[in-house]
Amino acid sequence: MGRQRFITRMALGRSPYQPFEGNKDDETPTVRGTEVHNTTTTTDGYVQRFDIKGNPINPATESRNAELRHAQNSILALVGVVEGLEGKQRVREDDDCHGRAQWQELLSDENEYGEALDLLTMSAVYLPLFYSIWLLRRYQTGVNDVGRPFASIVASDMRAILKGEWKGVYAVLFPGMLASLCAGTVQLGAAHIIDTVTRSCSKQYWAKRRSSLHLERFERVLAFVETAAYGLIQLFLLPLSFHTTAQCLLLAPPWPLLPPWSLWRRTDPLSPRSIIWRPLIEVPLPLIGRLLSPAALFITWNYLLTEPLAIDGVPFAHLTTFPPPELNTSSSRVTKPILFRDPFGWIRYHVYTVRSSLITGAGWGVKSVGNRSTENHFETNIVMEGNAQTKYGVSHHRSTHLTHLPARFQGARIDEFLYRVLLLPLDALVLRAVAMSYFACPLPKVAGCNGLSTQLYPPISGWLYRLVRRLDVNTLREAGRYANKIGLCLALQAAVDATLFAGVYASVRFCGIRQFHWGLMKRPGRGSFTHPP
Repeated sequence: MGRQRFITRMALGRSPYQPFEGNKDDETPTVRGTEVHNTTTTTDGYVQRFDIKGNPINPATESRNAELRHAQNSILALVGVVEGLEGKQRVREDDDCHGRAQWQELLSDENEYGEALDLLTMSAVYLPLFYSIWLLRRYQTGVNDVGRPFASIVASDMRAILKGEWKGVYAVLFPGMLASLCAGTVQLGAAHIIDTVTRSCSKQYWAKRRSSLHLERFERVLAFVETAAYGLIQLFLLPLSFHTTAQCLLLAPPWPLLPPWSLWRRTDPLSPRSIIWRPLIEVPLPLIGRLLSPAALFITWNYLLTEPLAIDGVPFAHLTTFPPPELNTSSSRVTKPILFRDPFGWIRYHVYTVRSSLITGAGWGVKSVGNRSTENHFETNIVMEGNAQTKYGVSHHRSTHLTHLPARFQGARIDEFLYRVLLLPLDALVLRAVAMSYFACPLPKVAGCNGLSTQLYPPISGWLYRLVRRLDVNTLREAGRYANKIGLCLALQAAVDATLFAGVYASVRFCGIRQFHWGLMKRPGRGSFTHPP
């Protein structure tokens, strides 16, 4: 018997020479909070153990303390006083474990709910923006007169909507949307098949364990074949996409949805299919002339603006190796692409920097300071960007998909708005070519638009060309009106984006408070799990 054990026995009134005989029922139960969760070894070879909460523990000390409490309880039991510390601690630890399990289950449900809501918002966000986007494009092509007040055009469209006829509402707000959904469904299905086939071929080739040079060549050939397949899809859907664009520009009637058969077949030089392949500029080489035709420009435009199997809708994403940074990625961790090596990546990088600055300025930028525990998959210690020295220091927050949904939605809206502004010249060139070629085709047109042939802007000789060729007061006035209408349309789109963000934020906050107990002063899991009143 050691000295410490001898003194302990004497202090508790026991004989140091009498062996301790205890019941199995009286043995001290193992406390869950003192179970060894992690160990570290110091330089001198000492093994330090930690419990599940990260507190340092010593099993020998815990055992000695439990024995002392057991001896103390046995002495106090002689006078009818029993200290149930072991039982209280056991009940408290059981409640904590049960509360933590319920807390993690709640966070998991919250994360799944946020993913479903994110998919729903990203899929339905284009519907309220459809009118404002194509209103801008009608001004770009000259379908809407820039001399007419902007409020007058919007008010006339709203009056047509208030009449209550669903065909009238569709013809004003969503012309060409159903045909666009049909084309998008076919394109998405074909792109999924191509992606599945290319992935399967790539896996089979990699399984053969060829050299790195052969693998690199095969990947290049496979990428070229995949790009060619996407181009063939665009070529096949050209009549449908061309007719849909004419419907959105209010040049073609909204009914029927599918284009006439004459747009699909090529019978004579005056057929619609032949007209849309006519070059915009007369060149001696027929092949180069075909590349400058409205159809070729339209296919290139669709290929640049749409990425197959992508939901975010970021343009030319498949033409760059620059990965889209996450919402809270620090700018120091993002490598800036070189302009001449990766021009599309260079554009995407600068869009990211603008978006990051706006998000941080709005107070939505956060940075992680490290997870509190490996068990808390949906919690993290974060500090607000630009406000690191807070009054309360680093705060503990949830990190589920639902909590990040408003910031993600705001970032996606900012990205898409910036891309829309950058692509205005390309949109104007392609849409003007489509409008001019559609008017030249013997296809059905909307009643009352026959006089628009003189009002439509030429694809190349637009306002910039007129300003260079002839700088006078009338040209400057018309250019100012045109810029004014474009700015008003962009302001309308920004207002719709802000309204959508407010709706998403309010919905997320309402769901978080009502279903997932946001705003509780006490985090569930500290004791028994309780629901808010």
